[in-house]
Amino acid sequence: MAVKIDIFNHVIPQKYFDKIVSISPRGKDIQKRVRAIPSMVDLDVRFRIMDRFAEYVQAICLGNPPIEALGPPPVSGEMAKLANDSMAA
Repeated sequence: MAVKIDIFNHVIPQKYFDKIVSISPRGKDIQKRVRAIPSMVDLDVRFRIMDRFAEYVQAICLGNPPIEALGPPPVSGEMAKLANDSMAA
C-alpha cells in the first residue's frame, strides 16, 4: 500500500479566519473564497473527507495572506500564536 502525502495543503482555522477579517480590510476579499470551501476553515469537514482515503495524509499550512502582512510584529506575533494554537487544537 502506497501512502500519498499532500505537502502543500492550506487551511485557515475558523478563529484565525475571523481575526483576519476583523483586523484587515483586505481580509474581506478572502471571505468569498473561504466560504465557498468549507474544509478551509472547518477542520472536522476536512478530516471527514480525508477519512474516506486510507492511504492519504496532509501536511497542513496556513493559506494567504502571509502573517507578516497582517500588521506589525505585535499583531503578527499574536496571529501566529492564534494560528498555531488553532491548528494544534
